[in-house]
Amino acid sequence: MLSKVLLKFSKVYIFLNYNYIIQWGGNMKSYLLVSLKERDEGQLLENLRSLDEVEEAHVLFGEWDLIAKISIPNSGPEELGTFVMDKIRPMPEIKLTSTLIVASR
Repeated sequence: MLSKVLLKFSKVYIFLNYNYIIQWGGNMKSYLLVSLKERDEGQLLENLRSLDEVEEAHVLFGEWDLIAKISIPNSGPEELGTFVMDKIRPMPEIKLTSTLIVASR
């Protein structure tokens, strides 16, 4: 079904059968929710804050343990995925992550 097809032209992604077009480029912003295996947020919080791509990181109450605001210059979803998979998920303290891409400015 064509309504679920994603076409890529340069850095423009078009979602067919939807009412908007998303253009990636510039500083893509996202938020990363993190759940830990153990409840030692302090060390991981410092590790996250030391990464250039992490603008802010905070401890949370509730289902998730930490939240990090991520900004990757001149990037799209592929670069964000690479960052999360290569630099965040390998950290041994992390049990689960959820990435939320900012849709509007």
